[in-house]
Amino acid sequence: MPHRKTSRYLSSRLSAFSVAAILLSLALGCGGSGSNSSSPPASLTSIQLSPASATIRLGTSQQYTATGSYSDGTQQDVTTSVTWSSSQPDAVFVNNQDGRNGFATGIGEGTSTITASEGTVQATATLMVSNPTPSFAYVSPAQHGPEIGIYTEGSDGSLTPIQGSPFPLSDANDMTVDSEGKFLFTTVETPDLPQSQFTVNSYTVDQTTGMFSLPPLSTLCCNYGINNLLLSPSEQVLHVNNGQSISTISIDLAATLTLVGSTPVNVGSASANAFEIAMEPAGKFIYAAIVVPPSIGIFTVQTSNGMLTEQGTVPITGPAPDALAIDPTGRFLYVMHPSNDLQSFLINGSSGGLTSIATTQTNGYPSAGAAHPSGKWIYVGLCCNGTPSVSGFSIDPATGNLTEITNVPTPGGGEPTIVVAEPTGRFLYVEENFNTDIFSIDATTGALTLVTQQTLNTPRYFTF
Repeated sequence: MPHRKTSRYLSSRLSAFSVAAILLSLALGCGGSGSNSSSPPASLTSIQLSPASATIRLGTSQQYTATGSYSDGTQQDVTTSVTWSSSQPDAVFVNNQDGRNGFATGIGEGTSTITASEGTVQATATLMVSNPTPSFAYVSPAQHGPEIGIYTEGSDGSLTPIQGSPFPLSDANDMTVDSEGKFLFTTVETPDLPQSQFTVNSYTVDQTTGMFSLPPLSTLCCNYGINNLLLSPSEQVLHVNNGQSISTISIDLAATLTLVGSTPVNVGSASANAFEIAMEPAGKFIYAAIVVPPSIGIFTVQTSNGMLTEQGTVPITGPAPDALAIDPTGRFLYVMHPSNDLQSFLINGSSGGLTSIATTQTNGYPSAGAAHPSGKWIYVGLCCNGTPSVSGFSIDPATGNLTEITNVPTPGGGEPTIVVAEPTGRFLYVEENFNTDIFSIDATTGALTLVTQQTLNTPRYFTF
């Protein structure tokens, strides 16, 4: 039986060899010699902020980005994961809200160090907030005619027409001016045709005199909108409201206007009608005050070309909304409508969605309103109660809740139709009863004091 015995021996040796080979293979697969050689995760070594230095005006904003460098030599955007802070919170508010991370708003004059940190790693940038007096105010229609009035602002807020003002500009409606005062954009209605037509025009502006040139640099016809001419923060896109739709218009460096997309975007169902539209300061979302049914329409703005995508509506309680105001930090939306209250909403920085905050009782129907460039207050014209007035409300920076801090009657006894907070935050302009009421704003309390009245004959649009 030797042969059988020899086979068992060889089989045993082969089995032992196979087991050893398997064990060796496993050991090598785990890093060899039984050691664990897996690399530790890369660690953040430094952060770079962009821009490193910037200057903005009161009430405007700067978006910062943070780029992280890691121990393995890679880089990635860490804007949403770092913690942002401002060394001068009275001058600059910097947001940590999702969707607004690193969005800094000038709420007071001064210079702040912006810091982005993650653990012990941090980086800084410098942001200066300036507060220059606006060069010119543009008013339309001036003197109840087909004209635009151009004014300079005095130290007391009074408005002085420039030589030759008002200037002919037939059927001008809404207006806006770019931040450098180089271009004027208007919507124009031509009512003499069988059916009224609306065009959007651009004009070059003399930055020394404020005067605009004729003919227009560019004209976009027809019927792409007449109200609420909104200039994007990039100043490369205009949005204009046509009631049932919103048009997107691109602007090149020469202020040439071009319709973006084949058709305007509808504000909702066939019965919907947008009384007013407003853009939040980052330019990511547009909100529409929809009459039927009473609601707020939400639209996202595409970063590539400014086109709008409807995101649905949020119903409001009571009558249809007349006007909207958004605080300069872009966190809170306030709705005015013909009822004795203001409705407040929190804006989601990522989706643009609205969450109800509170309803604040008022001394009349809110007819017009404007947020102060510091974001501390909102001012609202109140009508239809027998005693027209203007109220100011402080804004709780944490919650958005409102508390009334001032209420003054309109000196002419007329109902407020326009409320404009001047860009420096020193004055409030209120149109009522063929007069412009000019109020000074207390920089500490927000209280209003009447400075003077001027006859600008009820402008329909008023912009700096």
